[in-house]
Amino acid sequence: MSLSGSAAFLVYGFICKALGKHVALKCRYFVLKLTVFFFLFPFSIFKYHVLNFIGKIIPFPEKEINQIFDTKSMIVINKQYTYVGSRIQMLWFYMLCMVVIFLCIMIAGLVCHLKSRRLFLSYKRADVPPKLKAQFDKLKTEWKITANVELVCTKECKEPVTIGILRPKILFPCIWKESFGDTSCEFMLKHELIHVRHWDLMVELLGLFVIAFHWYNPLSYLLYREILVMRELCCDEEIIGDSGEVLRKEYSHLLIDLAVQPFRKEERLAVRFLGRNKKSFGKENFRNEREEKT
Repeated sequence: MSLSGSAAFLVYGFICKALGKHVALKCRYFVLKLTVFFFLFPFSIFKYHVLNFIGKIIPFPEKEINQIFDTKSMIVINKQYTYVGSRIQMLWFYMLCMVVIFLCIMIAGLVCHLKSRRLFLSYKRADVPPKLKAQFDKLKTEWKITANVELVCTKECKEPVTIGILRPKILFPCIWKESFGDTSCEFMLKHELIHVRHWDLMVELLGLFVIAFHWYNPLSYLLYREILVMRELCCDEEIIGDSGEVLRKEYSHLLIDLAVQPFRKEERLAVRFLGRNKKSFGKENFRNEREEKT
């Protein structure tokens, strides 16, 4: 699994480096999702079945191989005793370590997520402005989003955030209706609804599984980071589309205003789990904007 996933990610990196901006962002994000699949699906289990199938179609000459028994790699069970070779014992130890590290990574990630979710859900709710609710319902209808998405307004949230996979909630700060225009609010609603439509939180959770399973592989961490960055760029591209220069500038200013918003420690954990690493995301976003203009 680690070998096939690493090969897929390296091919992705080579193609993106060679073709640059000629590779669409949606295509890149789709390839990253396939790479997650390659990391998690046990292709090695089916390797011998495939070889046997090929052998039936194309018969290969059989070679006589002398059987050599290595007691270090054997398990012997009889009525008197059970013998487990030293290599098998070492393999069991390695497997135990893998399971412990996997559980530690998953528990740490889920604890951060649950802390952030509990914090956001503890925010005092406010009435959703009718104009904002009308925009929200209009966008859901236009994009045919059938998921039961709930829009929640709160004064304590600094920026729009989407939480939940099966029953997503969009937390929208009340201050936005006072300091920003209708276009900015529509931009942010679109951004969060695109996350819901693309099941981005589920993809991120699978990326966390990749790190937990393949913690020893540095490419798994690079894959997770690339997923977070690419999904945000895909949202931005879908929002801006073929818009004019005025809307592009307005959206860029909106991103800058988001980047300077202060956060509590728990909110930073939530933003990180939800894929909004502001420092790296901002650099990638503005670099992508410059590439589109050129």
